[in-house]
Amino acid sequence: MKLEHGESQTYFLDMTDIPQVDGDYLLSFRINNKVQKRRFGYFTNGSPLEQLTKIEIRKDTVIVNPFF
Repeated sequence: MKLEHGESQTYFLDMTDIPQVDGDYLLSFRINNKVQKRRFGYFTNGSPLEQLTKIEIRKDTVIVNPFF
């Protein structure tokens, strides 16, 4: 998927069928054909700690805002 300047996209992650393990999330995206990766958040026993996470990808930074 490609987003143009000013566009946004909403995704919902369904974790009901994942193994009951602990871990974090890995966001992978491409800007100007360069792959960027950012780890964030945490889940335990297959359940997220936060109710919602808002992620903003900007040309020079990634802003991750968890809501508990």
